[in-house]
Amino acid sequence: MGLLAAAPAPAPGGLPPLTAEQRIRLETADDRRDHQEEAFVALIENARDYRRAETASTAASTAFVATADLDAFDADPDRYRGRVVRLRGRLEQATPLARPFDDIWEWCVRTDGRIALVYLPAAAAITPAPLEDTVEMDGRFYKTIQTPSRAGDVRGYPAFVGAGVVVTPDPRNAGVGAMLVAVLALAAAGLGLAIAVRLAKRSARRPRVTRLVGDDRTPLGGSDAADLPDDPAAALLELRRRSGDDP
Repeated sequence: MGLLAAAPAPAPGGLPPLTAEQRIRLETADDRRDHQEEAFVALIENARDYRRAETASTAASTAFVATADLDAFDADPDRYRGRVVRLRGRLEQATPLARPFDDIWEWCVRTDGRIALVYLPAAAAITPAPLEDTVEMDGRFYKTIQTPSRAGDVRGYPAFVGAGVVVTPDPRNAGVGAMLVAVLALAAAGLGLAIAVRLAKRSARRPRVTRLVGDDRTPLGGSDAADLPDDPAAALLELRRRSGDDP
């Protein structure tokens, strides 16, 4: 249909061609249900071999998919099932799937005005996901999945199984990250200073233990204490005499 516009070729590698057995399993895909089916497992198995692939499976992987492409996939999923495209868009949501697919991530990528669902093996996904950043990857069209939208209504989303993720950071995210680091550093420095000041004040308020002997403050254990008699009664009389209380 000539819908895929020319774009820079991806890095060497790509999704390997489907085996005959994987293609047979993919043909069992049911657009009326979720991903829990044999067709999904076949595409995940294929995507796990991404790094070992020497060539991309089709020339379509050298082009970015556009809204018109996604509309065509929705209109006739059987015709495009298994087609490899190059996806590029803003990552808006990233969610790990439930068991038995808990090592698979579901990414919602807004590409050219439409949301596409991209399923990525954990080894291919980037965690934590770079939300709002621009992401790019190879993806093989799986089917149209009917799922509730944020607005609460059920919508159809073109779904792909992908690999080979490349991220272009959003400058706004970089600025927020740098600001957050600076704020945390200042907060840590302020907390450290507050603790140091509090300890210093506590140390300054701590009284020195003394005993009153006449008009002088003599520390306990000082020379006067050493001069007292060994006998307790005699020592008490001596202390009274020194304090002027001796009758």
